[in-house]
Amino acid sequence: TAMVVLDSGLDMREELTLEPEDFVGPKRASSGLKSGDRLNRAEMLLMSLMKSKNHAAKSLARHYPGGYDAFMRAMNRKAKDLGMTTAFFGDPTGLDKRNVASSKDLVKMVRAAGNYDVIRRFSKSYDFYVSNYSSGNRT
Repeated sequence: TAMVVLDSGLDMREELTLEPEDFVGPKRASSGLKSGDRLNRAEMLLMSLMKSKNHAAKSLARHYPGGYDAFMRAMNRKAKDLGMTTAFFGDPTGLDKRNVASSKDLVKMVRAAGNYDVIRRFSKSYDFYVSNYSSGNRT
């Protein structure tokens, strides 16, 4: 997900809003995020990388040119471009039961991710400022 977002060249400062459909999925983990929360694309990416916020990953996919389906095609195309011969991604979070990849393919993905400075440099200490028109802003 992160590599496809970074490869897209989209404006990382663009504000994205979480929608109810971003919270639908196989895993119902507690989250400090809610529908209506607004973060820029870079923060959504950091949320998905650092905090495993699946809602942020879904929002990134939804805001991709051509929408969610185009994002999933790009994700699977990226896997093929990396030489991942057994990989298939059914969602951007990694939680969908259709997601498959061999251990060899996962090594290829991790090595490729290491070539992205943003992915390499993420840390666990970042304060997110989340704005929400209806329920107020928070850090």
